Amino acid sequence: MSEETNESIGILFQNISSVLSRLSDQALNDSLNISYSQYKILSALVIREDLRQIDVAHILGQTEASISRQVKIMTKNGLIKITLNKDNKREHLIHLTNKGNASYLKATRVLNDLYDPIFQKLKVAQIVDFKGYLKTIQLSIN
Repeated sequence: MSEETNESIGILFQNISSVLSRLSDQALNDSLNISYSQYKILSALVIREDLRQIDVAHILGQTEASISRQVKIMTKNGLIKITLNKDNKREHLIHLTNKGNASYLKATRVLNDLYDPIFQKLKVAQIVDFKGYLKTIQLSIN
């Protein structure tokens, strides 16, 4: 019966995710003048440089159009730069700038400061288990 109500695990998880996204966006805008969407792009570039917009969209599970809008803003703000691929002149690659890397590090601290009190309600063993469950779910949907 619970699968048919708003108490299903999927709906509860989506509700929590939506609230955390909104809180994250507000905290990052207030402290660093970047959006949570921009933070996610910075995160992708920290893991792997020289990505195309389509690569970032795929990694983040978003549309290329949504990434394109953020890339324009982030380029204007000096967080990233775009270059031509030396092996394929029709291909544009996104690179993290020093300012972008510094913003990523500051933003990560802001988000950890936001999330820590929320997750402190769980015991350490529960957090370890929860991270494992989330990784399993992430692998199954990617």
